[in-house]
Amino acid sequence: MRNAGAKRFTHTENAIFENEWYYAYYGTNAAKLIELLPGQIPDNVTVNIRQAGQKFWIHLISFSEPDVISNINIEALLKKNKCIPSK
Repeated sequence: MRNAGAKRFTHTENAIFENEWYYAYYGTNAAKLIELLPGQIPDNVTVNIRQAGQKFWIHLISFSEPDVISNINIEALLKKNKCIPSK
């Protein structure tokens, strides 16, 4: 899993900061179509999944505080949903 973040603001007397956080998870061991079930990802997080056979890329974007997205354990969710082997 890799992550990045950015803060944007308009320079004014009372600047309002907007947080934007990105996480990417990738692998080559998909056992089936990658799926995340309703309720497994917080409402304020966007998910983009790309998959070609066993190779996959999951991109998460959040506009809230960084702890919202950093508390998501994608590997555990994929194992729970039987999308990747549990080993």
